[in-house]
Amino acid sequence: MPGNSGRTTRISPLRDPILSPDITLGESCRIETTLHSRSGSAKRAILHVGTHKTGTTAIQRTLAANTNYLAKYGIHWPMFGRGPAHHLLSTSTFERGLVPFVQRCYIRRNIVLAPQSCQTVVISSEKIYRMGFEFFERRPQNTRKNFQRRHDFLRRLRKVLTGFDVQVLIFLRRVDEFAESLFKELLFRKKYTGALDFTEFLDHQRPLFDYRTQIQTMSEHLGPVKILSYEQACRDGLLRTFCHELGVDPPPDSRAGMHRIRPSPSNFAARFLMRLASECDIDFIKRNQILEFCLSNTWKDNYGSRSSSLWNSLKSRQSFLDEFADASLLEQFSDSVTDYTDCTLSENDYRDIRRLFERWLADRNRCDSSSSRLSSSFPFREKNC
Repeated sequence: MPGNSGRTTRISPLRDPILSPDITLGESCRIETTLHSRSGSAKRAILHVGTHKTGTTAIQRTLAANTNYLAKYGIHWPMFGRGPAHHLLSTSTFERGLVPFVQRCYIRRNIVLAPQSCQTVVISSEKIYRMGFEFFERRPQNTRKNFQRRHDFLRRLRKVLTGFDVQVLIFLRRVDEFAESLFKELLFRKKYTGALDFTEFLDHQRPLFDYRTQIQTMSEHLGPVKILSYEQACRDGLLRTFCHELGVDPPPDSRAGMHRIRPSPSNFAARFLMRLASECDIDFIKRNQILEFCLSNTWKDNYGSRSSSLWNSLKSRQSFLDEFADASLLEQFSDSVTDYTDCTLSENDYRDIRRLFERWLADRNRCDSSSSRLSSSFPFREKNC
């Protein structure tokens, strides 16, 4: 592999001592010499770890479509797994067994054998932020077992990147807004049964809101962590901010701006789905219909200006902020906490939205008469029927 002499050694993936399950991180560091670029300086690996709901998908798609542009400036965006993101690295590093081991060998080979002209490797996966904690399990995640799994995951991840100078890059948003946005991602887009409760979600996913512990843990195992404010990056240009950290300008075809890939419905829309799910049986397909409705112009024209909060009271939100809004990170979030808006969804609003959804769905069916899975009748069966 590349070294000070510039020579390259062929690597047999199944014999790579760096990734052998029987070799500790310390031993692997002694076996592997530091990787160097053509200039002789140590190669750098930038780990973009999210968090979720901070524009990661838009960044990944844009830069994965501009790998040649990045290579001109000495930046390697590796391509492995499905899609533009590097989630295969996250999942294969977390999982045990022969198949994940072979996948890690393949990924490391892809990274190590990057062109010598590229002194920086960029890896982007927001799953790195949460691996060890199960986002889809409806039970408390702050267990000793889960914390141990996270530490083990981060140690194995650092082993994959042995020989690189690693820097972690993370966008953080104000923790109460992060909690709301993450809950809506689960509420509308993930597979589960029954109804979801926001307060229960906050209790189950406490480790994800503990920014300070997350940053300390990643710093301990991976390397220095650079924190960027998502709110400030949105004002300055999210892609521009990210590319600035890489030392390049945004790709020419992206300078007009990026579109949101996975926009979140409003809190008011989330309140409607939560109420509906408490009364009706809603499967994954029906939630997708509601998601499309809540992001449609029909919704925007009727309820786009309606604001709401997912917190049951101002006191509950303030209690959450007091616990998780770490004082050492406050300078990253210059925005003041937004005024609290009553979370109540009135009975009249609820009935009006259901009728509006029925009309929207009927219109949608007429425009897509070939669809066999949609029904123009109201698609939900009341639980008490």
